[in-house]
Amino acid sequence: MNAYRRILVAVDGSPAATSGLREAVRLAKSEEAELCIFHVVNEFFAFATPEAAGSFVDIVPALREGGKRRFVIVNNQRSWHGDPS
Repeated sequence: MNAYRRILVAVDGSPAATSGLREAVRLAKSEEAELCIFHVVNEFFAFATPEAAGSFVDIVPALREGGKRRFVIVNNQRSWHGDPS
C-alpha cells in the first residue's frame, strides 16, 4: 500500500514553488498518487499597498488572467517531468 493517494502542491511562480512542484511530481510518480496543483492569488495585497491606495482600477481580472497563464506554465512543467496526465 502506498503512503499517499493524493498530493496537493501550491504554486506561485517562485523558485521555491517550482522546486516543490518538482518534488511533488516525483513523489506522485513513485507513489502512483493523484497530483493536484493549486494556485492562489491574494487579492488583498493588490489593494493594501500604498501604491494602490489612490487607485481604483480593478486589477483583479488581470490577477486572475495571470493565474491562468501560471497554470499553463505549471502544467507544461509537469509534462516535462514525465507526468502525461
